[in-house]
Amino acid sequence: MKHRYQLLLPLLVLAAAIAGTARLHAQTDYSYRGALSRLGVGLGASMGFAVPIGDLNDTLLQGAPGRKIDEAAPGIAFRFGLNVSYPFTRTLRGTFATGLDIRNVGKKLREKDGTGTELDARSYNVQYFYLEPGVSVSAFRLALNIGLPMSGSQPVVPTSDDPAATMDIVSDNLEMMLEPRIGATLVLIDKEDGWLGLTIDAGVPLNKIFKETTPSVPGAYVAGDIPATRILNGHLGLTYQFGIPGTGGF
Repeated sequence: MKHRYQLLLPLLVLAAAIAGTARLHAQTDYSYRGALSRLGVGLGASMGFAVPIGDLNDTLLQGAPGRKIDEAAPGIAFRFGLNVSYPFTRTLRGTFATGLDIRNVGKKLREKDGTGTELDARSYNVQYFYLEPGVSVSAFRLALNIGLPMSGSQPVVPTSDDPAATMDIVSDNLEMMLEPRIGATLVLIDKEDGWLGLTIDAGVPLNKIFKETTPSVPGAYVAGDIPATRILNGHLGLTYQFGIPGTGGF
């Protein structure tokens, strides 16, 4: 049970941060004398955690004496791309983001008798080109992340020569990702020519990573052998958007 509580810690921290930001800006009615009053176009980048959830069963090592899979291995998530926003009212904004979404996670091996834990070299990486329409109400933001699979890598049976060997994942074997996201934006600077915001958000995909039709590959993790069916993730980052003259009007 201990590892389950460990997985909840990132969620609790993220929830507390979102709640704190929301309290700070819940009553915000932006003056809209700066770039926030106009169409904003710019760049955003964020980094955070990625935790595998769902079925962690591993058939590759079934029958191996004294071994079982019982822990997720948190990894790193990174997003970068174009950010766009438009003010419909003083507190309601439409948002759109697109770019590269990278997630790298794995899992741990634990001995059945509980005498030790070993971080297995098996971790995998998936990359998506994402499209994310959303809406912001004051500080809160709701969005749908649509991830189009680009590439990835998955572990293969380790050898003494290469204990961290991997193989490429064919993008056709990956599902298109549909992921509801919730977050908040704290405006740090709002000048005439642009505004800077601190972003925090999290999401859980609705679908599995791999397609059910993924063919078996000798010595590789496929279908039910994948370290996770979905990737819980959270990000903290920055967005800077230029205010486009002649747009908006609030």
